[in-house]
Amino acid sequence: MKFLFSLILFLSITMGINAQSLTIQTQSGSGNNTPAIFTLNGTDIELGRGTLSINTVNYSADSRAVDVNGMAVILNDQGISRIGQNGAVLYKADYQAPGEEDPSLKVYAVYNGGFVLRENIANFLLYDSFGDLKHSISNSTQSQGGESISELAADPYFKTIALYNPEYRLNGKSGSRVSVIDGSRSREVFNIDDRVINTVTVSSDGQFIAVGSSASGSDDQVDVVDRYGNLINQFEFDQDVAGFSFSRGNDYLTVYSTGRVVVYETISGERIGSTSLRTPVRAASYFPQDNSIVLITATGQGTILSDIEVRVIDLQQRAIASEEFSQTLGTAVEIPVTIRRTARRAYTIEGLSKGLNIRASF
Repeated sequence: MKFLFSLILFLSITMGINAQSLTIQTQSGSGNNTPAIFTLNGTDIELGRGTLSINTVNYSADSRAVDVNGMAVILNDQGISRIGQNGAVLYKADYQAPGEEDPSLKVYAVYNGGFVLRENIANFLLYDSFGDLKHSISNSTQSQGGESISELAADPYFKTIALYNPEYRLNGKSGSRVSVIDGSRSREVFNIDDRVINTVTVSSDGQFIAVGSSASGSDDQVDVVDRYGNLINQFEFDQDVAGFSFSRGNDYLTVYSTGRVVVYETISGERIGSTSLRTPVRAASYFPQDNSIVLITATGQGTILSDIEVRVIDLQQRAIASEEFSQTLGTAVEIPVTIRRTARRAYTIEGLSKGLNIRASF
């Protein structure tokens, strides 16, 4: 009887340990990538210092961008070129910078073959898929106190393009604002006269915009507006906001800092769950179908990530499945890190030099 009791106890402990697990596999086609090579839609893109290579065809690039189809746009002294998945130039657009040195020059790749060019601190030029200039839109506040370089945020398919002024000075105070491109003009959808914007995210369907801002002596603030400027909700966050992700349908908003992840119900503001981490969070998303937060943490130097760990947190069971990934991975500002659900408790992490397939069990 004593032996039987010990056996049952051993099996119970063993089953408890094995009840939750997580497996990580590299996606087919990306397993041999170096930290500088990213595979998008079957296309290998290598990002070097001042260079871009698509399927081994090399280009110099003062600024570069990549769209969701694995195509690129580059800006160099020969103008602006749209590059296809095979590495060939699809078209070129002539461009002459307004000054000898413009620190704001940057290109953004639009999925339909067009692109956006930022110049002169706050001016945005919109080109179509033939390389023809369609609109020139100024995002300047005209503040006599000065303003920082305007930034752009958009959904993956550029249905909603948000232009934002991270900081401008007015009457001795710092303010900020967000506008949405509406045809040939921009329309203000959010402004705040005593805070600085740190990050802006547009939901995947282009309907909602999340804004993270800060001010000295106060917690960070998260504002959610729709693309028409209606305020949906506002949250306070007691750490520096690093990023957001909306759930499919925008019912939930995941907010993360370097060491914390919190999930809110977008409309009601109800806090669904949270977790704290010791290693910096690189991306996090909440999936209501599984009632789980999926996140990846890593330390890093420059664009190289190490000490990588993936976690899936079941909020209902209050259980965590985690696994370390022993290889180093590359990241790039041109390619955002995203987490996508593929099946029940199965996910992909994309935007790193190696795509990761995740499966958790509880």
